[in-house]
Order: sequence, then C-alpha cells, then structure tokens
Amino acid sequence: MLKKLSDNTFAHVLIVFFLAVIAFSPTLQMFFYLDEWGNLYDFSHTPYQFTIFTAHMMHLLYTYFGTNATGYFAVGMVIFAMSTVAFYFFVSILTKNKLLGLVAGLLYAVSPIGIDTVIMIWTYVIEGGYPLTIGLLLLLSLLVKYFQGGKIYYYFMALFLFFVFMELEPRRVFLFLPVIILFDYLMHFGKFIIPDFKFFLRQVPFFCFFVLYYKYSVTLSGIWASGRVALVDSGNYDWQTKLDLMLNTLTDPKPLVTLANILLGSFLVFPKEILNLTNVKETYFWVAVVLGLAATLVIIGWRVKREFGLMLLFSLGWIYINILGIYVFSSPGISETTHRTLSLSSPAYALFVTISGYCLYQFLKKRKNL
Repeated sequence: MLKKLSDNTFAHVLIVFFLAVIAFSPTLQMFFYLDEWGNLYDFSHTPYQFTIFTAHMMHLLYTYFGTNATGYFAVGMVIFAMSTVAFYFFVSILTKNKLLGLVAGLLYAVSPIGIDTVIMIWTYVIEGGYPLTIGLLLLLSLLVKYFQGGKIYYYFMALFLFFVFMELEPRRVFLFLPVIILFDYLMHFGKFIIPDFKFFLRQVPFFCFFVLYYKYSVTLSGIWASGRVALVDSGNYDWQTKLDLMLNTLTDPKPLVTLANILLGSFLVFPKEILNLTNVKETYFWVAVVLGLAATLVIIGWRVKREFGLMLLFSLGWIYINILGIYVFSSPGISETTHRTLSLSSPAYALFVTISGYCLYQFLKKRKNL
C-alpha cells in the first residue's frame, strides 16, 4: 500500500493541496492593509480607468467580493495551494522521483519563507506573490521537459510564456531571466566553467525578449493590435543606477544575512536568547557558520549524485537572485529581511531542504554500511 501511495500522483496532489489550504486557512480572518484601501476607494468612488493587468485582477475581485476581505484572501489561499501543486510537479520531473516531489511540496506548503506576502492582497493574489511563483515553476518545468526529452516545442512554449508573463507583471518577472539562465547553466554543467555554444543558443532568445520588452516596450498585445513590432526606446529608465546598486550589493553583507536567515527557515534576526548575539561581528560569524553548513551539504549532495549537487547549487542561487532583486530593483538598500516578495524564493528553500536531507540520509547510510 505504501509503495502504491509513493507513486500515486493524484494522491500526492490532494495531500499537498489540502495541507497548503490548512496551513494558510488563518488568512481568511485577515483584513485589508495599506495599498488595498486606496484601490477600493478608487473602485467605489471613481470610474474604472486602470490599464495594467494587476489592477484588472484586483478590480475583478472587487466585482465579486466588494469590501469583504475574506473572499480576497480565500482566492489567495487557493492560488497558494495551486503553487504547491505546481512545485510538486516541478520537483517530481526534475528529480524523476515523485516521493521527493511530495516531500518538497509538503515543505513548501508549510514554509515560513515569504509569509509576509499575505499581508497585502495586492501581492498575495496578484503581484510578486504566488501567481508569479506558479509562472516561474511552469517555465522551469517546461525547460526540464525540454532538457530531458529534447522536444523543441517545450522550449518554445517556455519562451512564449516568458514574454506573456513579462507583460502581465513586469515589476517582478525580470527576476525570471537570471533564474532561467542559472538553471540552464547548472543543468548542463560540464567539464568547463564556460558553457557551450548550445547554452548561448538557448538563452539568447530569452535575453532578446527581455531587452525588447524592458528597453523597447515591445509587447504581445501591441503586436496583436498593430500587426507589427514597434520599437519605442524607454530611455528614461536609469539602468546605470541599477547597475551601480547591483555592484554595491554584491559586496554588501546584508543579502548574505538574509540568505542565512532563509536557510534557517525564518525571517527573524538571529534570536539573541539562543545565540547570545551582542554585536555585528557575532552575527556575521553565525552567518558564516550557516553558509558553511550549506556549502557542506552541497558537497555531500555532489558526492551522492552529481545532479543533486547541481540542484542544491541552483536552489541557493535561486534564493540569492530573489534577494538581490529586492535589494536592487524593489526597495534599494533595505535592511529588513521580512520582505513580502521573498515568496518567490520559497520553493527554492523547500528544494534545498528536500534534496540536502535526502542526500545526507543516503550519505550516512552508505557510511554506515562501509
């Protein structure tokens, strides 16, 4: 019976979905916060005149639920549960192991990473939250199918959806590109650090779509409406400032502190009662300890199976990309770790814990049998 359950996709989906619903059911008692009040006032006092997708979705919820917050959070809860199912399929495909997919899905369902997303309906249901996570997981799953089977239509589907998602939520989907590039690089990591020509052949279209949208405002809806590709230089965006922020952030220790807190499964600053932290040096010491343990787990994973080591590296890189994106593009220079859009890194945290735990078990089991 247990063997049948370990390979039963339908049962896994139900378990993951309902655990996510149970874990997030307290959100049904929450209320509107910050931006929602302004949106509700506009919806109820002025003619609807927004043009962006996220506002359309918010207004759609308003037409159904009015000012009843419970309905909005119920939708958010279902979207979160759907993201856990998407993550289950991604890990199952990536590892070719449904049981690991189940464990990862369960960890993601109860993960505290990105929990602040639920504070604001705007992010919980629409922007920067769990719908965006579903989008990224869908792209990665399509790429895995392409990498494993070589069927080119999976690649083109991923490329097309990347363009779609950029238009729907441009303020966050820019994070997809470095995650996709890192994923492709590590999944095809060979003897040399410099990737082969096929890597560049796969990634150039993603990069071109990225530039076309963010630099020249090329959108699918614009192409559909006009029947042509119209280039409009968005030269007013301060790319130099963003580049300077990125370079400065790479040498700033704060993102590493955030990464260490995420690996501990918490956004809280290291509790003084436990670690007895009294100064910055002690904080950095414990950050170094946590990151050192993470590096050790990567090495163990690599020894168990090379692919597992690469998966662990990818999950750490995924988390760090999300952190840098927040520091540079969302709220430059923030020092707090409880940022609502860190939910995009929550699946990466669950992936790291699942794979590292499995590899540690296999490593210790093998050592015991020697």
